[in-house]
Order: sequence, then C-alpha cells, then structure tokens
Amino acid sequence: TFQISIENENGEILFYRETSDVATDYSKVYDFSRLEKGDYILQVAIDGEKITRDFTIGRNNISVGKTRPVLDPYFSFKDNVLKISYLNFNEKDVNINFYNSSDIVYTKAAGNKFNVSEGFDLSKLENGNYSVSLSTVNDEYTYNFTIK
Repeated sequence: TFQISIENENGEILFYRETSDVATDYSKVYDFSRLEKGDYILQVAIDGEKITRDFTIGRNNISVGKTRPVLDPYFSFKDNVLKISYLNFNEKDVNINFYNSSDIVYTKAAGNKFNVSEGFDLSKLENGNYSVSLSTVNDEYTYNFTIK
C-alpha cells in the first residue's frame, strides 16, 4: 500500500492519496501555488514505512526541511507487563495514556527524548479490556490488551 498526504499546520489533511498498486517508482509533480502561506507536512507511507518532510510556503518561495523517518512504536504485553519502545525522530513530546472501557486510567509524559522505552507493571489493574495510546504532536498509536 502506498499513501501520500499533505497537512497544514492545524493538522487538516489537504491532500490524500492511497493506492494498493505497486509503488516502487512513484513520480508526480504537485502544484503548491494555490496553498496559502504557512507550514505544511508531507507524509509518504509505503507498506508501513513512513517518512515526513516539513515545508513552508512563503511570499515568493518554498523552503523544504529534512526528510525524517517515522517508525511505529513497538508494544508487547506479557505476564501483566506492558513494554513500549518508540524511536522519536522528531524529538517532540511523547505522551502515554491508558484507558479502560470508559475512562482514562493513567497518564505519563515520556518527554522528548529520541529513544522512548517504557515498561509498566499492570498487575494491580482489575480484569478487563484496556488500551494504551502513545501520542506525539503529529501521530497517535493505540494498542489494545486484556488483563485476565
């Protein structure tokens, strides 16, 4: 699967395309002349691997930032211990939130370090279905698990 999107600085998706065609050599010219001045994010995903690139449209120019890889976090739940590992290439604040079926149970600010690695002993939680959300400024990832 191949996906490409452009978001404005408010997180609104201005352009999105997805195809299941083989995308080993995708090439297209985009006309940004109708976009307003401001900051944008271009994101490209191919088979689960993503890269992003910021760009700014000025009065008479477009400045393009560096390409940044984006990798999904790793979640593992075994013996009532949840392990989370995430490479924070943007080095923006990361938040981890735990939810039961109706409420938030626990929140942790994991900071803006590059390597986020956390382990949580969940043995004191009541039996039931839970989810954990790892979120950054631009992305949110959710993992569901059950305490038995």
